[in-house]
Amino acid sequence: MYSPLDTPAPSNLILRMPAPRVAVLLNPLSGRVRRRAAAVRARVCELAGPLYAEASEPAAMTDAVLGFSLGTDDVLCVVAGDGTLHAVLTAFERRPDVERPILAPAPGGTTNMTTRDLGRPGGLFRYLEALLCWKAAGGGADAPGRLVERPVLRIAAPGSDPLAGMFFGAGTVAAGVDFFNRRLRSMGIPAAVGSPVAVVRTMLAVAMGGRSLDHLAPPTTVCVERGPVLDGPAVFLVATTLHRLIFGARPYWANGLGPIHFTLVERGAVGMFRNVPRLAIGRASDRMTPERGWHSHGTSCVHVTLDGPFIVDGEIHHASRADGPLELSASRAARFWMP
Repeated sequence: MYSPLDTPAPSNLILRMPAPRVAVLLNPLSGRVRRRAAAVRARVCELAGPLYAEASEPAAMTDAVLGFSLGTDDVLCVVAGDGTLHAVLTAFERRPDVERPILAPAPGGTTNMTTRDLGRPGGLFRYLEALLCWKAAGGGADAPGRLVERPVLRIAAPGSDPLAGMFFGAGTVAAGVDFFNRRLRSMGIPAAVGSPVAVVRTMLAVAMGGRSLDHLAPPTTVCVERGPVLDGPAVFLVATTLHRLIFGARPYWANGLGPIHFTLVERGAVGMFRNVPRLAIGRASDRMTPERGWHSHGTSCVHVTLDGPFIVDGEIHHASRADGPLELSASRAARFWMP
């Protein structure tokens, strides 16, 4: 019996998968967005169509990105800075049952540390134009652009919902960002300049001594995987899955099996004042050893217990020793679209 299925397919028949959908979350308070809000809105509305939302608070951001109901091959363009990307990653980390789309981190903030580490995005409008071209080309393998995979840093405390981001900092790192937010931001100093300057300022202040600065080096208990426990004041503490930070800084030098770069400098570390430049570029001298207060590891898990503030992608949070240790681990990798 004849069946239509017996008919050979024409040789010129091309089966095409549906083009990925592109949604946009825009934070109107982000630095580069705020300066040219009307022009940015016009461009992103062209890109997203009906899949568009604006939000400036984490709860609203969560509602927006989960409400898009995107698939794993769709794209969520985040037109904002590191803090908004932190909120988006946290939203998906707290809902592992929800599919996580490809993230397109358009550089709409003032620092954009994550986007800069992932590639060379150019300016905000250049990035959006490239993403428009990718969408017009159908988003396939032949379309312009590339995908970059990077593990996400997961920060969890007992009894609390986890946070997710790309960078964790405590000690003078958190104090420096707080100083910038309180004292320097209102002076019009860009975060990309003011934040690292404030961190170095507070770190050198501790290095020079003074009881009034004890709060910049809070008592900290740290255990890197199954290694020895370090218990004492920490001047500088960072954990990140980024390769380079602001100004290309790379304050870690140990090679390890894990994707998390972790560095801790104890208060009273030998040669702190003269070795801050070495710390910034990740080139430790022979004297920057654990015995002298300098610690750096490549790892997949760190437990940190402290009283005081810590930052995730520039956003300040607070920890308490009474709540137990923060577990910093590498969560599932995120896929980022880059031009």
